[in-house]
Amino acid sequence: MACGIQSTTPGRRVISSAFTLTGLLGLLLFFPAESKCVDIIYIYTQSEQVCCFSNLEFAARFYGASLKALPISQGDNQKRIEKALSDVQTYAVVIAAPALPFLDRNAMYEALARPGGRPIPILVLGVSARTKASVLVDWSGGAFSECNGPAELQVGGNYRVGDFKDVTRQLTDLVLPLGNERFYWLDVGKGKNGQDLLSACTKGRCYRIFARTTIGKQESFFQTSTGKSHAQLPESGDLLATFGPIASAMMFVRYSLGEKGWHPIGHYANLTVDDAWLTEPYGNLSFRALLKEMENHRFHTTIAFIPWNFDRSKTDVVRLFRDNSDKLSIAIHGNNHDHKEFGPFDKRPFDEQLANIKQAVARMEAFSRATGIPYDRVMAFPHEQMAPVETLALLKQYNFLGAVGAVNVPMGSPLPDDPLFALQPASLRFADFPAIRRYSLDVQDPGFKAKVAVRAFLGIPLLFYCHQSFFEKGIDSFNEVADLVNRIEPETIWQGLGFIIKHLYLARQRGANEYDVMSFSSKISLDCVAGRDAVYYVRKIENGRPGIRTITVDGSPIPYELSEGDVSFEVGMLPGQRRVAEIEYDNDLQISEIDTSKRSAYINLLRELSDFRDLRLSRSLFGEALTRLYYATNEQEVGIFLVLVALCGAAWLSVSKAKKEIGPPGLKRSSHFTDDRIEMVPPEPKHDQI
Repeated sequence: MACGIQSTTPGRRVISSAFTLTGLLGLLLFFPAESKCVDIIYIYTQSEQVCCFSNLEFAARFYGASLKALPISQGDNQKRIEKALSDVQTYAVVIAAPALPFLDRNAMYEALARPGGRPIPILVLGVSARTKASVLVDWSGGAFSECNGPAELQVGGNYRVGDFKDVTRQLTDLVLPLGNERFYWLDVGKGKNGQDLLSACTKGRCYRIFARTTIGKQESFFQTSTGKSHAQLPESGDLLATFGPIASAMMFVRYSLGEKGWHPIGHYANLTVDDAWLTEPYGNLSFRALLKEMENHRFHTTIAFIPWNFDRSKTDVVRLFRDNSDKLSIAIHGNNHDHKEFGPFDKRPFDEQLANIKQAVARMEAFSRATGIPYDRVMAFPHEQMAPVETLALLKQYNFLGAVGAVNVPMGSPLPDDPLFALQPASLRFADFPAIRRYSLDVQDPGFKAKVAVRAFLGIPLLFYCHQSFFEKGIDSFNEVADLVNRIEPETIWQGLGFIIKHLYLARQRGANEYDVMSFSSKISLDCVAGRDAVYYVRKIENGRPGIRTITVDGSPIPYELSEGDVSFEVGMLPGQRRVAEIEYDNDLQISEIDTSKRSAYINLLRELSDFRDLRLSRSLFGEALTRLYYATNEQEVGIFLVLVALCGAAWLSVSKAKKEIGPPGLKRSSHFTDDRIEMVPPEPKHDQI
């Protein structure tokens, strides 16, 4: 059964959500039927609803809890509530502020005590000016004297997160944008045990709207009202606009559930540089110099490698990659990179895109054999796009791990109307294939720090990308971003895209030695975090298209169950063990039968001009300006741009006084274009070239 809202009042329909939860929530509700949900008890009066319940409901579902509603009124027997609070499956209690006068605080504290552990936390929801001061003082231990308001806050204000890292985590001291809102606020009392967790600030004044206090060992949280019966989330899908209003509910539920709630097993980040091939330097990018920055500032760089470049690489750079696989990795960047090769089908037919995917894999296999460098079967789409959904289905069929792009909605598909879409670590809405957003370093974003922190809090991988021109001002250009990420989450794991996607799953503790796992990818790397033998129950959304060839764990086939909407299997684990489970799909890929040659004169010219752009033009201010024009060029202007670059190339060569030969003996210049580019030639025994 799926965790949801339950009522202890037969036949009574308890409060419904103000919005439809799809996407990620659909995934989260597919956990095994035999797994009992953890409970959040919600105590309320039937005569008076409070604001922000929809936010609480979302947070409960997001983290995989059942919201169990218990109505109470004057004269009710509290014993049934105390019994529910004593249940071992209860992990949090939420009390609507109007219900406080009907409850015995001391009796509730006693019911919430847990032998050998912390008491179950309480959240008082919807505190307003109607909440009696004496009741507020009693339940807060004197930390708060009364609730005032409402205050009208205008656009330009902000939320400010406090500093209690067990609750605020990566959001500590964060500033989030605030729209047009009205809030009640808490006034400080004589008690000294109150902690501000979230304030709403405008015109130089901050209003306390979410706070924590303790009475003995009992923790209680207080959330003020907005004066609305429902807090409607924005429909824009904007990360900060969506997260701000639900921040307090998310922090409380995450803190309360701990390992019993859905959570990522790690925090991941990556820098990807598009287009580069293995020559030193590649324009403004020096691999050797960047490696030193990675070592000093703790980050990892992936090269989004154009498969067309599979047969040319400099040995010294190849050796650098092989010797530093913890810092450098390779993913796939299109195939020929010839302008939206995975674009609309009216311009790039389905069969052509299928051929490009197969050829890209064959070329990357040839690259790996020649260099000894592994690659991640992850598609980083060129030109800041996400291919049509049918193309994503092809990537799934040919066992790609995932796709990354500046957007994670396929072209031709509408942006989901769910405002929570922006909060997902990855999207499985399209072809049941993981589509993951990455973030351009060329865009000046005033909310950059806040977005990094919110994504880290939610477990969204921080995937940054750029081109060689990003390092025009210095090879240290990314250091500030890396330092920010590592400061916000010191345990961030910087790795390649393949590693990250294989670890992109959510886990929750089911029992002492049992865990539920929700995988986004067809290949998953599991680590046993238990100090004992454990069983992991793995599920992934799966439509059965294409058919599953086999599921293996560490290379050995295992039984699995394919039901409507998902596939599931079990993995036994020993303490400290790492095991890799992989779903392999039926396909007709025969690497040896695929032509990897470069027959197209147009594509060869395009790649030569791109080399000239990155390796030559990048050395001058004029060249950098022309490069920026290139990235702003639309498809209709490509021909004009190519002519312009060709003319610049001819002019450059006509005024050059000398040319340097680069590379060791055995290398020859390209027969297509006379510049510093090198091509692979048949190796001789003493030649140091791949």
